Amino acid sequence: MTKKTKLAIVVAASIVVLAVVIAIVTSAFGLQKLPVDSTVEVEFSGANGYGTASITSEWDWQDSIKFQKNKNNTPLDAMGYKMVLQQCIEYSLSKTEELSNGEVVTLKITVDKDTLKQYGFKAKEVTKEIKVSGLTEVKEINPFEDGK
Repeated sequence: MTKKTKLAIVVAASIVVLAVVIAIVTSAFGLQKLPVDSTVEVEFSGANGYGTASITSEWDWQDSIKFQKNKNNTPLDAMGYKMVLQQCIEYSLSKTEELSNGEVVTLKITVDKDTLKQYGFKAKEVTKEIKVSGLTEVKEINPFEDGK
C-alpha cells in the first residue's frame, strides 16, 4: 500500500468516525423543545375587587408536538405522551380570587426536567407578570335611598 492510499483510508475512516460521533451527540442532546408558554392565556372575569382569574389554553400547544419513541425505546401513543407531559408541567397563578383592575398576578410554569428528558423533551420554566383588566366596575347602590 502506498502512502497516498494509507492517507486516503485514514481520512475516510476519520470522516466516518466523525459522522458517527455527530449522530450520537445529536441523538443524545437533540431533545425536542416544548413551547409550554406559547398558547397559555389568563382570563379575568367578575366585578372589580371581586374578580377571578383562570388559566386557559395551556395545553393547546401539545397538538404541534412530534411524538416519538422515548430514549428507552418504549413506544407511547399520543395520549400516553400527553399524560406524561401533563404530569411533568404545572401551570399556576399567584392569586385567583378577589382581584381588582390594575393588580398584577404572576403566572408560573414549572417543569420536571429530568422526567421530560427521559422522554426526549425539554422545556424552560417560565414566570410572567400579567396585569388584571376587564373586570366590571361595581356600582354602589344605597337601598335606603328613594331612587330619585
